[in-house]
Amino acid sequence: MDTKKTKNNIVLGIGSLETKLMIIGESPSISEIEAGEPFVGRAGKLLTTILEQADFKREDVYITNVVKEPCRDGNKNRPPKQDEIEKWKATLWEEIKRLKNLRAIVTLGKVPTCLLLKEKNIKLSDYVGKRYRKDYINADIIPAFHPSFLMQYGKEYTEQTNKLFRQIKKLLEKN
Repeated sequence: MDTKKTKNNIVLGIGSLETKLMIIGESPSISEIEAGEPFVGRAGKLLTTILEQADFKREDVYITNVVKEPCRDGNKNRPPKQDEIEKWKATLWEEIKRLKNLRAIVTLGKVPTCLLLKEKNIKLSDYVGKRYRKDYINADIIPAFHPSFLMQYGKEYTEQTNKLFRQIKKLLEKN
C-alpha cells in the first residue's frame, strides 16, 4: 500500500506488502505531512541510514506510524494523546494484518511499544532490544529507541540501535 498525502494531512504507511519487517513510529512530523510519506525528515534520514547499515533496503520494509496525523503543540511535535491513538488504532491493526510474511515489528518509541504490548507507562529502556511474542500478532515485537531520541542522546544509543537492526537482519534471514 502506498502512502497518500491528503488535504486532511493524513500519512499512511509505505513499503513492501511482502516484507518480513515492519517499523512503527508514533505520528508524522510536518516534513512527513509535506512529503506524504512517513519518516522522511531528519529522524527518517537517520532511520534510513540505520536500515542501510544493517543491509535493509528502505523500500523492502513497511514503515508506518500509530497515529496518521501530526501531533503538535504550537510549533512543536508531541507524543500522541490516548484519544488520538484510539482514533487510528484500527487502521494500524489493518496494516499489520495485510503483511502476510511479517516476522518482526520494530516499535520506535514508547507509544507503539505500549500499544502493541498492551502495556501502560513503561520505561522504554527496560524493553529495548528484547523480543516479545503475543498471541494476537504473528510476529516478534522488538522495541527500539526512536530516531529523534537517538539524535538527542547520541552515539551510544545509535550504536546500540545499529547493532539491534543487524541482529534483526540475521533473525529474518533464518526464517
